[in-house]
Amino acid sequence: CKELLLSNGFSDDQVKVVYKRPSDLAIMRYCNLCITDILDDGLLTSGIIPAFKHALSNLLLSDAILMPASATVYMQAVEMRTKDVCGFDVSAINLHRWHPAYTSGRPFARDSYVPLSEPAQCWHFDFAMPPEESEQKTVELEFVRPGLCNAILFWYELRLIDDVYLSTGPESTKGGLKWLRPAMQYLPGELRVEEGMIRFDIQKAEYMHLSKPDASFPRYQFNLLTDTVRNEAYYAAIRRVIAKRKAAGEEVHVIDLGAGSGILSMMCARAGADSVVAPELHEAMAQTARRNVAANGLSSKVSVVERDIGLLERGVEIRRKGCYFFDSGLLGDHFVYMLETAKRKVLAPNASMVPAAATVYCMGIEAYTTEVRGFDFNSMNKYRFDKTYETCYLDDVKHRRLTKPKKVFEYFFLLKLEVVSTGYMNAVVFWFDLHLDEEESLTSAPRGIGKGGVVEGELKREDTATVQASINESMARFKATLAANPRTELGAQLTQQELHVEAEYAAQMSAASGDSIGSIEAGSNGAPQAQKDGSNQAPGFMGADTFEGAREGYFFGMGCKGVGYYLDPTSEKYDELLSMARGAEVKSDFELPQKKGSDLALGFIPAATFGGPRMGYFFANGCKGIGYYLDPLHSKYADMLQAVTFLYAGTVIEEPAESARPERVVTFQEPEPAGDTNSNAVDGLSDNGRRSNQIINHTSKDGGNEEEDDANDEDEQPRHHWGQALQYLERATQVTAGKKVTVLAKREGHRIHFSLREGAGSWVGKAPWLIEWGGGASVESPHYQRVHYCQLLVNDFMMRLRCKRFPPIEKDMKMILAHCGSLFLDPAILCEVYHNFVVLEITHGTPEFCPGASMEAMTKEPLELA
Repeated sequence: CKELLLSNGFSDDQVKVVYKRPSDLAIMRYCNLCITDILDDGLLTSGIIPAFKHALSNLLLSDAILMPASATVYMQAVEMRTKDVCGFDVSAINLHRWHPAYTSGRPFARDSYVPLSEPAQCWHFDFAMPPEESEQKTVELEFVRPGLCNAILFWYELRLIDDVYLSTGPESTKGGLKWLRPAMQYLPGELRVEEGMIRFDIQKAEYMHLSKPDASFPRYQFNLLTDTVRNEAYYAAIRRVIAKRKAAGEEVHVIDLGAGSGILSMMCARAGADSVVAPELHEAMAQTARRNVAANGLSSKVSVVERDIGLLERGVEIRRKGCYFFDSGLLGDHFVYMLETAKRKVLAPNASMVPAAATVYCMGIEAYTTEVRGFDFNSMNKYRFDKTYETCYLDDVKHRRLTKPKKVFEYFFLLKLEVVSTGYMNAVVFWFDLHLDEEESLTSAPRGIGKGGVVEGELKREDTATVQASINESMARFKATLAANPRTELGAQLTQQELHVEAEYAAQMSAASGDSIGSIEAGSNGAPQAQKDGSNQAPGFMGADTFEGAREGYFFGMGCKGVGYYLDPTSEKYDELLSMARGAEVKSDFELPQKKGSDLALGFIPAATFGGPRMGYFFANGCKGIGYYLDPLHSKYADMLQAVTFLYAGTVIEEPAESARPERVVTFQEPEPAGDTNSNAVDGLSDNGRRSNQIINHTSKDGGNEEEDDANDEDEQPRHHWGQALQYLERATQVTAGKKVTVLAKREGHRIHFSLREGAGSWVGKAPWLIEWGGGASVESPHYQRVHYCQLLVNDFMMRLRCKRFPPIEKDMKMILAHCGSLFLDPAILCEVYHNFVVLEITHGTPEFCPGASMEAMTKEPLELA
């Protein structure tokens, strides 16, 4: 935070950064404005209530403004279940739809839930009067369709100030909101509801099934079952392989390494396998697989074994002659170790495998933040780098594709990537094609790239000139931010120039104080007419205290003559109207420069509200938004424009199209009144929770790919649950379109690592806790020591598990989660740590386990909630 403030020209005497919790802060003088974004998907869990309570009691004046000012919470009953998958009943997994708090930090997959009731308002919080204690409330829900209700979806609408609202509801996330999203809390079980039913006793109702609270259950298993493309491809490949074995007169005995929900084991059994052994280390997962197998009548063929894959023995869990068919659900996750162990211990020499092979592809990209809304955010990029890759959907990461996809060979290889767009390559994204058999393949490639690394459609190419123009635009916005701050060098120069022009203008006005100035009045056609009464009006200006409607050829604003209507020099009728205002048919002595759009943009100072008159400027809503614009009617316009142009020398700003030029009128859209629920209420799109459509509709898709924005979401191809791997390079380099860049691909254990060749590029910034220096623990970076010490505590925790003398870690995690808001912790991160600790406790609490039983092999966080 301090780095960002300094890089944007804000000094210590302007902004203070204090390393304290909000409830521990103390200042010397009271403030009259309090702004916070201590928000999460559940509104209160990150600590916004204690933060505001402390601020109101100790930091703010009695009439202080709070932002956000209030919040209204809405709820809706939904059904979120997994039903049939490729004709198999896998409903047993729904018993494990449970979460220690509520789902947060992850978006919902498309069509992941079915709304069953109308949205209903349940809470309203006025942050100027925060609640003092907990409270319970009964809310009446009217169901609009039948189903099995097992969860409550809730979101909130923030009133930031006055009529400015921000909603986190389903409609906002569809409109592009990525920071916040709806949250979901699972009910204790499944409740059957009918259309027209009204329920307010959900917590005391008789449920059809009660859920099994298990924090260790791997939630990504729900995503596996909803990945239709993956499941159908596996089923087709399994049937072909088993049919070939049967045609050769052989028996088919299958081992499904990592049974999970048992879906692949059941596919093998139904495809004609003689027997299937499905080992699964996770106890709850093994029980779910057994239930699914029994529900589909395949218990005579499928045996679910609760056992570590690396400890399987032929003649014990596996038939003595070994298995002739092998299946694995995923690539990676210590897959190579498990494969080698299975070949050595349980597989027959001529075993068939599904998948049979995999091919990895990579592509160089630019994932780098420079300027955001005119502010320099380069300092944030150091926190991107990590020693390993992260799993993501590339569509959700703002990036530019710089190279063509390239096949990556196993082990050690130098790749020459063809550069198609000039840019700063600081990351490599890679994915794989999974070849299930000779005919069937799957790919986890990002959108726009098909199997085999083939680019679908036309690849966007950006040459050096295009990229430089984009950089110039970004620099212009950044310079505008610096120019608005008089403490910066650029702002000081502009301020001095303004003072000089004001002094000259004051002297000129003083010398001409005795001259009479013609005035104007409005004619029948709305155009000002000259007056001879010596009033304080001037040609081209008509005073008005308030906006009285649009006038052709005029804009309403605050200029050098005060508040009123000014002639618009960009209007086609400017000369005609000015002549009429002067009372004679004369040619205008004011000629707007050729690049009038560029000049006006350079002379723009952003301001959300009117902050008083500025000499040589008018206040209006123009082509760059609300703020102060250089006044073309001012006598010193040419001098002011020359000064501003000098300060912005070297920047280029495109002139807006004639048809896209907005009126210079300050307008505010009225919020939609809360009325009757419309016909879309069933889909979660009622008027409740979307009062401010102007906020939703104007939200840009900033987190996504700049190259492509699909206009029709219905035509989007389904995203694979694996996602893509994104690795930030330790050394980054500038690449030029039409040339090639060399990347080193290396397999290290169960991971693939990419880097530039030795000596190429320059070192990227790193987070303080990733920097190691010094020769011993006493002289190393304190930031690194903190993280290293946490890892030592985790290792100590795992060593103490086997003694069975300590209570389960879940008890401590529940207590921390219950006080999450008071501790100002992130609930999404805390729930993830909670889950990982419980999984480690299960794994390391077993009598024996192999090296392949890692955290990555047992569980992972899903990219979407399904």
